[in-house]
Amino acid sequence: MKLVRAVLVSVCALAAAGPAQAARSTTRLTPANVAEQPLSFTVKAERVVDDKKGKSLGFRVAVAKKDKGGVPPRRAAQVEVYDGAAFVASCPAQETVQDGRVSYSFEVAAKYAEKSTFGFYEDLSTPGGPPAGRYYWFYLTDFIDPVPAAPKPADPLTPGMRAALAKANAVHTGMDRKTIDDAVAQLHQAIGRDDPKVFVPPAVPHLIRLAPYDTATRVLLRKALADGWLGEFAARMYLVQAGDPPGPHIAAMLKAVGGNDPKARRAALTALRGVGAAGADALPALRKFVIDAKAPQTDFQRDYTLRSPAPDHVLAYWADNAISAAIKDAAAKPKPEPPVDLSRFPKLRGKVKTILGHLNTYIPPKEGEPFELSLKDLPKLTSLRFDPAEKSYTALYAPAAVESVRYYTNGAFASMRLVSTYDPKIWRGSVTIDIIAGGGKFQMWVVYQGDVMRGVVLIEGEYDGTFPDRQK
Repeated sequence: MKLVRAVLVSVCALAAAGPAQAARSTTRLTPANVAEQPLSFTVKAERVVDDKKGKSLGFRVAVAKKDKGGVPPRRAAQVEVYDGAAFVASCPAQETVQDGRVSYSFEVAAKYAEKSTFGFYEDLSTPGGPPAGRYYWFYLTDFIDPVPAAPKPADPLTPGMRAALAKANAVHTGMDRKTIDDAVAQLHQAIGRDDPKVFVPPAVPHLIRLAPYDTATRVLLRKALADGWLGEFAARMYLVQAGDPPGPHIAAMLKAVGGNDPKARRAALTALRGVGAAGADALPALRKFVIDAKAPQTDFQRDYTLRSPAPDHVLAYWADNAISAAIKDAAAKPKPEPPVDLSRFPKLRGKVKTILGHLNTYIPPKEGEPFELSLKDLPKLTSLRFDPAEKSYTALYAPAAVESVRYYTNGAFASMRLVSTYDPKIWRGSVTIDIIAGGGKFQMWVVYQGDVMRGVVLIEGEYDGTFPDRQK
């Protein structure tokens, strides 16, 4: 569609000072009032898409007299283009007279339509008389039909998929192992039953959360990578999190970072952010990427949105920070202590020093009663025995297990804690045994507790042999 031009008679040029100005009028046209005007206005608009020019709006405005037909003899029309509040251009609209109507055709880029206007002036002045006339104008957008809303896409997740995801979401790692295993098994069943391209992407985060090192999880992720159920680099990120050897996955991500495919590069940079300390080998390439960008510091400090996404060098910077933090955290975590071998611990001999509260026994010990215990036998015992003559004892809810052992900075033994726990499904009861030892003497605190602390026994005495130092 071509933009047609005509000789413009400027409205402003027709303005004159004095009382005669009352003979002129200005009216904004809208779809609601256009039929009420002295002149007949017909406005047609269409959306135009051109491969070279892009999107634009084509208009055809026809004007005629209402009473006897015909066209106003003295007239002018003009199109004014604005980019928001900023003026862009003003040009007369070329006219075509046919069948008792005058028509104007023009085209405006769609991005300028909101504040751009069309104006028509009918000169009603008489020879020797004061200026008189009527000026009509409208915003182009007032006569454009709104773009029809795109049909809402069908939800790819079926009710069954949503139910399976909801069940998995209700399970957390603090629950018992059977509950977690059942939730994981149900997810795998749903994956086998439903479309994996739809269900695997929302299901995998739950599998990584609940069973990251499960063989079935890694098998699923490898198949998701091979069959395209997940994006390549998302699948590789999850495989690293699931304990797969990170080398090949990190190498594939770095290859994409240095490649020419911008979509793959962004996906790889995003995935590197989630590989944790296993991404250490990627740090030199990420840092070079950030340096080579020569970006202003503000790029790394501002916020980004879906409409204003982070550039690639910022994604690389975020990945560097995430990997570096994971490496630092891994280094800060103490190495797990080796299993405690109670056969190396000494035999305790002492007396009851203090008793407070209830000790969960029919024949409780008394202050001053003797006490002996070979620590190597403790995991087999169901009670602590005191004076054989009195047959006094305190019960254990279950064989005691070592919870922790603490050492001094030189590696010498300081204290240890053992715990005997009642079946939590029946009652939340436990017995805590704290042993503090050094210089041949010990203190042993036996604490009985349920919902509240129920009783305490303090035993003091000596020990045969030595408490072992920290294993190197």
